[in-house]
Amino acid sequence: MNRHGEPQGARPSPDEGRTGPHPGSGIPGADAAGDAPPEPALRHALDHARAPRPRDGFRDSLRARFLDTSDLPARPVAPPTQPHLTASAAPPRALDSRPPRGPWVRLSSILAIAAAALLMFLWPSESAWRVSGSSDYVAVRVDGESFLPGDGRRLAAALRDGSLLEVEGGALELVLDQRVALGLASGTRAVLKRVPAEGTLGELLVEQHQGSLAVVTGPEFDGTSLRIQTPSAEVRVLGTEFALDVLPGTGTCVCCTEGSVAVFARLPGATEEAERDPAREPDWTVRGGNMGFVTDTGKLSESGEAASLHTTPLASLRRVWD
Repeated sequence: MNRHGEPQGARPSPDEGRTGPHPGSGIPGADAAGDAPPEPALRHALDHARAPRPRDGFRDSLRARFLDTSDLPARPVAPPTQPHLTASAAPPRALDSRPPRGPWVRLSSILAIAAAALLMFLWPSESAWRVSGSSDYVAVRVDGESFLPGDGRRLAAALRDGSLLEVEGGALELVLDQRVALGLASGTRAVLKRVPAEGTLGELLVEQHQGSLAVVTGPEFDGTSLRIQTPSAEVRVLGTEFALDVLPGTGTCVCCTEGSVAVFARLPGATEEAERDPAREPDWTVRGGNMGFVTDTGKLSESGEAASLHTTPLASLRRVWD
């Protein structure tokens, strides 16, 4: 009888016909090369061995020990990480507290700038020049920009060093504070090469290309700071009234009504320094009531009394100082 009350050999052993080792026995199988099957007594003992019964409360104590963490060391808690700043790192940018500018704000700024520009155009800044009220010009161009009657103040403000004046009709009278008055007839082209600032001493240099120019000095003219250049001559004013006619391809006619003017022939290739030399003697002097003519080749000739064609605009221009 076995431990179950069954007769020995009543049922086959679970391992009958098995060639491998008993599970957990550590004995190699009989089919391994060079190994013999285990002895019958040892095999019988292993097959009928009883596993020991666990102690009461073993599982509960094992579970309690597994769940108990009181004996474990406290786990350090890492502080919250901070961004690492180096000495060369730039500080965080402050937020702009100003409210964003909307499209209406930008539009109003643009309109304000445009209005300021329009005011400057309509009411230009004061100039040393002014247009005489006796002017009867039809159209004048300054550096290509056209000016009509009624644009006198804007025209005067446009005059500066290097400005090109072109009188397309009528006559234009310009006054430089209390020093000089200029009368430009129709068809005259002239460049204001050098203009003194208002209230300061300086030279007025005018380069006349063509047409008729009348000049009358004023009560504050110092007598030494006015030059008129034409293609064939240069006239230096000594405190007087005179007029110039430029005849392209022919020469320059000079008429003087009061005082005298010094006339210098302009030769090809002459430098500006040579022409401005104060020690240079005039080639010719035209005195009040007389006229002279300088050819394009630099020849001088006296032609007698001043022509009425020149004296009439000078008399008109003289009234500027009355």
